[in-house]
Amino acid sequence: MFGSLLATDYIAIRLSYALKNFTYNYDSFCELLREKGFEAFIPRKRTMCEVFETVTARLKGDHKTEDALYKVVMIDASANGGDIIERVILAAAVNRRQQRVTDGDKVARLFYNRTTDEYQFILSDSPLSWDMADAQKDLKPCPEFLRELLKKVPAEIEEEAKLASPGQIRGVFNRIIASVGIPVEDIKAAWTIPKEKEYVGRGVKDMALEINRSIGDKAIRIDLLPIVDDIELKEELMEDAIVFATQEFESLLLKEQERIEESTDPEETKKKAAERFNKEAARIMGLIRGHKAALGDALAKIEKAREGFEENLRIFEISRV
Repeated sequence: MFGSLLATDYIAIRLSYALKNFTYNYDSFCELLREKGFEAFIPRKRTMCEVFETVTARLKGDHKTEDALYKVVMIDASANGGDIIERVILAAAVNRRQQRVTDGDKVARLFYNRTTDEYQFILSDSPLSWDMADAQKDLKPCPEFLRELLKKVPAEIEEEAKLASPGQIRGVFNRIIASVGIPVEDIKAAWTIPKEKEYVGRGVKDMALEINRSIGDKAIRIDLLPIVDDIELKEELMEDAIVFATQEFESLLLKEQERIEESTDPEETKKKAAERFNKEAARIMGLIRGHKAALGDALAKIEKAREGFEENLRIFEISRV
């Protein structure tokens, strides 16, 4: 059902991929994307505020010391939209031998200023200016291991700021593949790429190999297999395309209907909803038409489905209780 990559015996490529969670130098990642022709997919650099939240989130969880096992919990105490991010840390000690658990005491407050990118942590014995005294009143002594971790946060923020996060890396690969591919039904890590866009799959695989070599680990696996011109296989490709398009159109329709329902000016929102739907539907149809060699009559069925969803949006009635 799959064949060798000869010039005449395949109509599409099946791309499967898997990524571990890993970080990579941000500048190197951007340069690699440029080299492979994927500059449009370069992720934005994370803000220092986001980096702070990533680093401090690692403090949560179980920490084993010589004396006890600690459960560390972090609570976001920030005011919505404020310049200062405040995180309160609670720590409870678990003594399994005596089957005792201490109270989850507040042991530290962490502050990060979005404007100045300044980080500060306060413990029960921290020297403070008079205007910060209230932040210390309800704090209990901080375990030594946690005190040391808090001191390392600035250095970790500095290092983390140089990296692309696992989510950013995964998002880039997803967007590149989704820009030309149709997902195999119910298998989100497998995609069909038209023969004419094979270079995208090749570029993604080359990029993965280079990253793996750079970090000394098989963090990304990309497999490419040719799909031969076979009646049974083409039927499966058509089914995948119809399911994909229908789900995308339905998602667009429901999103726009919800906007109309919640709008204070539903008629005006309805006009804009139609414009947004048509724009996104055109993008989806453009993607699918790139697979015309494999889809045949399915294109007409998908276009008819698009028209049906568009009509459903046009005649959508606003319910008022």
